[in-house]
Amino acid sequence: MLLSVIVPMYNVEKYVGKTLTSLIYQNGYNLEVIIIDDGSSDNSYNIASQIMFNSKIDYKIIKVRNGGVSVARNKGLEEAKGKYVVFLDGDDFVSENFLEGINSITKEYGEIDVVSWGYNTVSTDGEVFQYYFDKYNNPPVKIMTGPEALKNILIEKRLWVCTGNIAIRRTYLLMSGLRYTEGCSNGEDQEFTFKVLSQAKGVFFTKRILTNYVRRPGSASNSFNINRFDAINAIERTALHMETVSLNEIANYLSNDHIIINFLNNYTASLKGLSNLDPQKGKKMIIQAELEMSYPGLLLEIRKKMEQYSGGNKKLKLLILCYLVSPLLLHTVLSVLDAVTRSGRRLLKPREGLSK
Repeated sequence: MLLSVIVPMYNVEKYVGKTLTSLIYQNGYNLEVIIIDDGSSDNSYNIASQIMFNSKIDYKIIKVRNGGVSVARNKGLEEAKGKYVVFLDGDDFVSENFLEGINSITKEYGEIDVVSWGYNTVSTDGEVFQYYFDKYNNPPVKIMTGPEALKNILIEKRLWVCTGNIAIRRTYLLMSGLRYTEGCSNGEDQEFTFKVLSQAKGVFFTKRILTNYVRRPGSASNSFNINRFDAINAIERTALHMETVSLNEIANYLSNDHIIINFLNNYTASLKGLSNLDPQKGKKMIIQAELEMSYPGLLLEIRKKMEQYSGGNKKLKLLILCYLVSPLLLHTVLSVLDAVTRSGRRLLKPREGLSK
């Protein structure tokens, strides 16, 4: 069996049908779908059961108590039998040539540790927010080592690899002992992916769109949740791991640039998530109070990193300056930049080949 697709599912009754349908319509190659229902309270389980029962592919639907996406993914990995494993969220979907794309690479290059590809970010009705190859228009299309891939991702910004656009050789995962960090509320996917790449001997990126990431209105990325700052802890764990495998350049980038960027993104997203609160000053006080309660010392730690930042990222230096003057100034600047970016996207013509 070529592929095990692990689908963690929690209250996605409006979306999981499209996710699973995109998988069962793959042609010509063996795969199994492992659905982990993480304590859904809606009709997700029944919808998934009906769709998979009427399909002709191997599948499992396993119910677990609500323990979070990391627990669900790790449980799915325990059940997987395929040569490669893909983790697909219960509201995302794959393109028509998803399996063919992965299969062609493994046939040409053998059982390399990691296969990756492009993905588009879309709305629930299929509107494209971000074309992958508009942002990453010069990716390295060749076999790389994992550390080389990490450098292309973090330092050179030539591609981006995350949970939804990576297939990992299952025996490599089992031998490495790598798993998702359970109990982590945010950033666990990035932590896992970067750790996987750090030890991979062979990574191939194909310049094809094989998956679509759905950005939905009710998702955690569009609401205020102080747990989003859990990603800082995930980055720190990842940086420590990089030090243990002697990837010091990557560790340094994660500990400085990446942590600051992540913090600024999450802080401004939190301000946006409190959009109904007025005045603006009240938002800042709520966020800082919540941060001190949930992550004591984090604000001072990040401020110190900002004040000592000596990297070459000029845009980041500007954003740091805005934050140090006033977080609300940073929010305003980023809002303007986002509006300009979205305006530009509306002028773009639809690309061919976007699978819906």
